[in-house]
Amino acid sequence: MYVKGVATRKVAHLVEKTIGCEISSSQVSKLSKLLDEELEKWRNRDLGEYPFLILDATYEDIRLDNSVQSTAVLVAFGIDSYGKRSVLGVSISVSESEVHWRQFLESLVKRNLQGVKYIACDVHPGLASARKSVFPNAQWQRCQFHLQQNA
Repeated sequence: MYVKGVATRKVAHLVEKTIGCEISSSQVSKLSKLLDEELEKWRNRDLGEYPFLILDATYEDIRLDNSVQSTAVLVAFGIDSYGKRSVLGVSISVSESEVHWRQFLESLVKRNLQGVKYIACDVHPGLASARKSVFPNAQWQRCQFHLQQNA
């Protein structure tokens, strides 16, 4: 609810209705601040080595400048050498253009993402260009889900 921009009073009311626990709007604000701090730590954490990378995007309606706009949510999943999958990063962009994907991928590299050997993603032109620019030596496979969906 917080991410979608619901007012703190409404969140407090919904929490009370849902779980029967009374919470004030100021408590919601304090918790939101703590969540923001934790999210910021997560977004800036050191990544390390992930040989496998899965890239995708989805679109969400987000309130920007007093209007609701469809916005691209870029996501990178990494799979380490033990097979453990982790969300490496998420970025909200106005589109899936090459410049936005490149900035997102470069931000992962700045956070010490290393050892990417293999990338699975769809064939979106902006993503393809950014992927080749940032990870020129990584092998690529088209996402099988998107391949089936487009067939």
